[in-house]
This record gives sequence, C-alpha cells and structure tokens, in this order.
Amino acid sequence: MKILVVDDEKLIAWAIQRLLVKRGHEVHVANDIERAKTFLVSNTYDLVICDYLMPEGKGSCLIEAANLKADGTKSIVMSGALSQAGIRELQVDAFIEKPFLLEELEVVIDDLFKKS
Repeated sequence: MKILVVDDEKLIAWAIQRLLVKRGHEVHVANDIERAKTFLVSNTYDLVICDYLMPEGKGSCLIEAANLKADGTKSIVMSGALSQAGIRELQVDAFIEKPFLLEELEVVIDDLFKKS
C-alpha cells in the first residue's frame, strides 16, 4: 500500500513510518499541512493517517483533499483533543486516540482493509 503519514510531532511520524515500512508499505511523511498537500498533488494514496490538530490548521482538510483526488482512499485521524461529538463529525474511516501503541494502529489499519 501507499500511505501518507501527516503529523507535526516528528517522533510520532517517524515511529509510524518505521512500523509501516517494516510491514512492506511505501510511506511518505509530512510534518506540516503544506508538505502534505504537495504530496497529495503528485501522488494517490491507499491510506492517509493524519493528526487532527496541526500548528497551521486541522488535518481533516487533508483527508477531504485525498478523498476528492482518489475515491477509495482510506483515512485515519489521530488526536488526543477531540470529543466523541467531534469524532462523529469527521468524514474519516477510523479514529485513534493519542497516545496509542503502535500495535493499536496496526489493528485499526488491518480492520480498515479487511472491510474493503
């Protein structure tokens, strides 16, 4: 799979990238929304994993852009700052609350693609 990981916390993005590369995926990492938009213009992704709160805005705009470009792109939003109501408003395939274990992310990804 081709996956875009977007998180301004570089250590989190690196850990996720490392996990996904070990699982055989092609992974691009962006630490800000502008870099992520650049990746989205020139690539199509099977999955976008995005932090919700970024210094320059909400990561949910990237999910919308990815979905507009390629129907079928799956999305996971990560956040430690969303209420249950806020989660329901997002148009995403999955949500994972920060902090989380990488094993939890693996389960979420596996479940998403089992449904496909």
